Amino acid sequence: MNIWNPRRGKNGIGFAGRGLNTNINFSMHRFTPEAAWKAKHPHEIEYLENICLNLDWKQSGIGSASCGGPLPDQYKVPAQPFQFGMRFRAFRPGELNDTTFFTLV
Repeated sequence: MNIWNPRRGKNGIGFAGRGLNTNINFSMHRFTPEAAWKAKHPHEIEYLENICLNLDWKQSGIGSASCGGPLPDQYKVPAQPFQFGMRFRAFRPGELNDTTFFTLV
């Protein structure tokens, strides 16, 4: 996403973020990736009080030739150094509404 994507808690306090000159993807969970892999069933996941924020710049396509052809080169993300920028902004209860959503830069 190259626009603000706000997240807030029940109290209305939250943050928004965006990629600078690139799209980013993110997910937020109350568990770590390790906890998800460790659990054999969803009810076995160890949940946290805090939120785990995962930020992704690029994601590779799916394909391994295990049940079809290999992944075409155009969908591969090579393992190499990279840089990208992001901007975050905190907001207070009541600060985010239909008007301010587009001016949070």
